[in-house]
Amino acid sequence: MKDPSFQQWLLPPKQHESEPSCKVCSKKLTCSKTALQRHGESIHHKQAYANASRQVSIHNSLQNQDSANVYKEITPAQVVAFIAEHNLPLRLAPFLLDLIKARCPKNSQETNCLRKIEIGATKCTNVIRQGIGLHYAQELIDILRRKRFSIIPGETTDVSSEKQLAVCVMYVDETDLLPVTRFLDIVEVDNSGANGLYQAIRAIFQEKFIPLSNIIGYSSDTCNVMFGENLSVSTLLKKDFPHVTAVKCSCHLIHLCASHACLKLSKSLEDLCRNIYSHFSRSSLRQKDFKQFQEFVKAQPHKMLKLSQTRWLSLESCVNRILEQWEALRLYFIAFVADGKDPSYTSDSILNALNNKFVLAQLEFLSAQFKRLNEFNTMFQSTEPLLHYLREEVTKLLKDILSDFISIDVVRKEDPFTIDLDCMNIRLPLDKVYMGILATNTLFELKDDTNVQTVKKACVEFLVELVKQIRSRFDIKDPIFKLVEFLIPSNAVKCVLLRARRSCPRRDVNCFLAKKIECQNSQWNS
Repeated sequence: MKDPSFQQWLLPPKQHESEPSCKVCSKKLTCSKTALQRHGESIHHKQAYANASRQVSIHNSLQNQDSANVYKEITPAQVVAFIAEHNLPLRLAPFLLDLIKARCPKNSQETNCLRKIEIGATKCTNVIRQGIGLHYAQELIDILRRKRFSIIPGETTDVSSEKQLAVCVMYVDETDLLPVTRFLDIVEVDNSGANGLYQAIRAIFQEKFIPLSNIIGYSSDTCNVMFGENLSVSTLLKKDFPHVTAVKCSCHLIHLCASHACLKLSKSLEDLCRNIYSHFSRSSLRQKDFKQFQEFVKAQPHKMLKLSQTRWLSLESCVNRILEQWEALRLYFIAFVADGKDPSYTSDSILNALNNKFVLAQLEFLSAQFKRLNEFNTMFQSTEPLLHYLREEVTKLLKDILSDFISIDVVRKEDPFTIDLDCMNIRLPLDKVYMGILATNTLFELKDDTNVQTVKKACVEFLVELVKQIRSRFDIKDPIFKLVEFLIPSNAVKCVLLRARRSCPRRDVNCFLAKKIECQNSQWNS
């Protein structure tokens, strides 16, 4: 029984018995060493012993099950606690868990290696800059060396007032046939003029041995140094590479159009938005008092919004909020001015504006106009490429605006880019100019007032200036804008592509466009 070769499976004889037994085979054995050795070497015994070795006792099985349940419950809690402690986005949770699952140690060697790994902020920075960053930077450079791409430069100033130039590139991934935008480089520049920025852009590509002739598109904000008519980065680029298509930022353009059109209306409208916000922004007591008036007129308990110069078309949100709280604001400032606690010219001017129905009508008119402009803006803020819709959407927007003050028959028949805005014969009478439902109703209540015509004339001047600005800033005469419209599904089935290709001059087209062209041609021919 003490022999190591027998003690794992041999059981001693029971009371009143003389023969031992095999624990794994449940079989009586002859009490002879030779017989025991033969049994231990038999195939049947070895299989039974191997099966018994893999079996887990009930006690151990319950222990392992409890341990697994605890691990399963604690792990998600630790992941969530880590995200909360470091103020990370909650959307990071599934990706972080996937990373843990992917790198979970599979054996004792990996477990020991994992325990020895240490990483801090400095090492993390170096891994990104000198490891991962260099790898993906070189991968991007290799891609740009062999395929066409567009560039998106942007100038900025850091906290130390140093001028910097960042360059992003956009190309088509041939694997997924999807456009990809990636950051290429950022450099300091001494000369922030057009020549300085253009030379900095050339230096970025030349240092990386990327052919400048691979550039087929250019886009940026619409400041003079980037898109000026005489001397700008775009003109210098097109001078060296005439095939490059320059596309301005549609969102920035529509914001500039709205800003210039607003100059035709009273400046007091923007002042009213700013003054109301300033009145409440730094006084919790005033906000508390205003809340009582909101409850009295059953208005939503919303705060006033700030008119921002850097957020495109933010005026619509400010105007809508004032219109929503109009009656509560009017009653509040009546009480505020009557109390005389803080007499000032600003408070009096706000109250006078809130009591003026013509100011209300102009704000309602602006709300209707900015709604259509913001819808256009929102569409082109999409992460998807929508250049093929630009020509169609600009034309649609122009017709929508023109139909408010031009005869509908003229708008339907004529090109919106060539309609003579100064021709009074095609304009609608002032009483038929469409200013939006709310503004029309407000002015109808004041129809006997002589100032109604003055307000309507100002609104028409706003519309005329808006159309002029859109015409001058959106240069969609380039045939490339008509060419890319074949990406619109409705145009593909009409075979618009073939006519567009005949009218478009020869220029470089990337592989993505070539594949699409061939695909459309084969589908049409079949």
